[in-house]
Amino acid sequence: MNRRNDVVSADTVDDAFNRVLLAEQEAQNEISDCRRQALAILRQARKHSRAISERADRRIRRVHALSDAAIRRELERIALESRGLSERPHMTPQLQADTDAAIEQLIREILL
Repeated sequence: MNRRNDVVSADTVDDAFNRVLLAEQEAQNEISDCRRQALAILRQARKHSRAISERADRRIRRVHALSDAAIRRELERIALESRGLSERPHMTPQLQADTDAAIEQLIREILL
């Protein structure tokens, strides 16, 4: 072989190696860029997820508060109604007269 062909061939091989190394470096840089982008996307997704979770928790707490308030009102109404049913009714003169009239009417209807 000719010495000149050996030199050209060595230069060509060096150029090829350099192109491969450059391509590898560019690929590594692109991989690093992709990793940074993926981390940014992941951070944003986690932030969004936390916001959704916090909003859902606030809504759940609000529903619980509204339900608790409605239950308290209903229990107070039931307690008031229960006290009214367990106490002796207050007989006003008009209520006494109406009751007496209703009893007399029932007696007449039963006897006839």
